[in-house]
Amino acid sequence: MTDKPVLFFIHGYAVGNWYFDQFKAFFEQQGYTCYAPTLPLHDVPPNKKEAAVAKLGLKDYIDHLEKEILKVDTTPILIGHSLGGLLVQHLANRGLARDLVLLQPAAPRDISMVTLSQVHHHFGPIVNALVRQPFKYSYAAARHLFFNNMSAQAGLDLYNKTVYESGKVMFEVLTHQQPAIDPNNIKGKVLAIAGSEDRGCTPKIVKKIALKYGDKSTYKEFSKRGHEIVIEEGWEEVAEYISQWLNSNIIGSTQQDSHVQAN
Repeated sequence: MTDKPVLFFIHGYAVGNWYFDQFKAFFEQQGYTCYAPTLPLHDVPPNKKEAAVAKLGLKDYIDHLEKEILKVDTTPILIGHSLGGLLVQHLANRGLARDLVLLQPAAPRDISMVTLSQVHHHFGPIVNALVRQPFKYSYAAARHLFFNNMSAQAGLDLYNKTVYESGKVMFEVLTHQQPAIDPNNIKGKVLAIAGSEDRGCTPKIVKKIALKYGDKSTYKEFSKRGHEIVIEEGWEEVAEYISQWLNSNIIGSTQQDSHVQAN
């Protein structure tokens, strides 16, 4: 029997690897070996305005994650949420992913992230990037873009755990200042997951990302889910869907290939 592949969970904007604690435990119980690295300077206290993070760009995050992946003696399946969903696409572009699970991913440079109705919510990170300062979305902006499907208390509790993010990274994402991703470099299968109520990485964006990868991709939209699909109420349904997709599309096909080769 073929061993289950290694899973790498990559978190998104302004949080830490704790964001995937429930998912990591869920998949470890199913026999997967799981890793969840933290992005640089994302393991600091929430109220600490770490000046050095403002100097970091997407390449710094990608390079950091590449080093973490290369510590493992196998090519893992990468599972990323939000900014993490963009980072895993870049890592796959470098040949560092077996397959991808994109949970409400931020968009590569050939797909627009911002609609006209959202521009004012992103004004802060753009300005902070220009003056080379760390940034946090205001609670009002975070509530509108990311926490709209959570209770007021749950949204506030999550906001109070967030850390300052790199304005430079946000600027690169929002203004298409990032390396191109060649779909031909993505060798494995891609699962792209959207939430119907997500205003940060909308279903429209996620569909375009799925289309970018053609026949190798599967698109799934969960109804009545906001941007925090990994930790919102009902996260277990999302984790179970991913598990079934892995069993059907990755593990099952690998075992079938091994059986054919053995014969």
